[in-house]
Parts: sequence; C-alpha cells; structure tokens
Amino acid sequence: MAPWLIYWTPNFRVLHRDARAAQVVGLRAERLRDQLLQRWTGESYPAPWLKRADIYLLSGTDEMNDQTGGEPKAGSTLVRPSQLYRGRILSRRVNLAQDDGQLLEATLPHEITHVILGDLLGGQIPLWANEGAAAAAETGDKQDYYGQVLRRFVLRRQTYRLADLFAMQGYPDGPFNALFYAQSCSLARLLLRLGSYADFLALVRHARVSGYDEALERVYGLAGVTVLQRRWLVTGAGRTKSYPWYFEELKRSRRGWIGGQMDGLCLAGP
Repeated sequence: MAPWLIYWTPNFRVLHRDARAAQVVGLRAERLRDQLLQRWTGESYPAPWLKRADIYLLSGTDEMNDQTGGEPKAGSTLVRPSQLYRGRILSRRVNLAQDDGQLLEATLPHEITHVILGDLLGGQIPLWANEGAAAAAETGDKQDYYGQVLRRFVLRRQTYRLADLFAMQGYPDGPFNALFYAQSCSLARLLLRLGSYADFLALVRHARVSGYDEALERVYGLAGVTVLQRRWLVTGAGRTKSYPWYFEELKRSRRGWIGGQMDGLCLAGP
C-alpha cells in the first residue's frame, strides 16, 4: 500500500493517498471547525489549535476496520487530553472513509463535533451527549433518517427511558444501536432548543458532579429527569420537521401516553 501523503491546513493534517480528496476534506474541515466552535464557545473568531488534528482519509470501511478494529463504520475520533495540564490536548485523530457517500454532509461534521467536545469537556464524555450532539450536527438526509428510526420505536413503545440513556457506557447491539443514535440526537436537539450550547456543556459538567436531577434543575430549571422525559415525549420525540406525524398519532390516541419499564426501555407511545 502506498505511503501516506500529507495535506496541511491551519488546524489539520490530512493524511491521504488522493490529493484532490484530501484538499476537499481539509478545506471543509476548516470551515466546519470555525462554524462549530462559534456555536459551542460563542467566539466569533476561534483561536487556532496549538496542535493540529490528524485526519486519516482511508480508502474505505474495510481499511477503517483494519486501522481501528471493531465493526466497519464511516468515521471515528480520538481526542487525548493531558492528565497533567488541564485544557491541554495531546492529540486529535479523526478516521474517515473516502468512499462514504455522506462524508462531507454528515460524517465530517459528526466527527469534528466529537473533536470539539473532547477539547471543551475533556475526559470521559457521556455517550448520549457525545453522540447526540455529533448526530445533531449532521446535515443532508441524516436528520430525516433519525426521525424515521425514532418514529418506528416510538410507535412500538420501545424508546429508552432517559435515566437509562444517561447511564449508558457502551453502544447497544442490533436495531437498538440505531435507536440510541436517533434518540440521543433528538434529546440533544431538544436541549439545544430549551437553552444554549453553553447550557448543554454546563449540564454535562454539573451532572458529573451532582447527577442529572440536580444539573437539570440548575441549568434548565427542570425538576429532574422525569420532567425532561415528559417534555421529550411531548416535544422532542415528534416536534421537528422530520416527523410531524407525532401530533396526528397523539390526537388519534384515546389513552395518550402511558409509561412502563422493560429492560431499560420506555414503553411509551400513543
């Protein structure tokens, strides 16, 4: 296999074997970095990173699997914060598959969001927050896809209880993997509508120390996870352009929403 070539931008090194693709990815990554940092930090002109992030532009998902292990996927990210110097980042690495049909619209903004959250939050980021915020940054057809996935599970009354979603430390298997991403995305979008990007970060930071009930009260004025659960069922689970079907289903229901528990799932639906 040919050795890596490098395309340089102010904040990225794109390691590649295709110069044209590397240029497109590198320039897009720079624009996304600035746009996303402006959202998450409020800074109009984000400062450059002292250490560039590495983007490995792999030929496809098979090479991705060989490089990173695990199941083939479109992208992956690793951010290593310093344990000795708070706020210092030792390395940032993003792996991308060049044959990904949604590379520029969905995968790249998803992975750049992971990098930014790793910078701002450091350490171990809750899985739902990391993936939910990253999925919420995706464009193109992905939001419609997440809406369709969520619709199926809501109608089956098989969405996760938020308390269980908050506690998850590993990715679920099978069809519930898609639900995890869709519900995390929906919840992240709801929280970003209820507050700001700074509030989202504050929630994660406070929850690490005091738990989600107290953090939700402090940041959003919500009386705990149970209240957020109800708010999400009424608004986050259906009040987006991707799936307005929710209100029609709710109107047709004579019972409204009912709740129950089974294996960490929220049996709730019209």
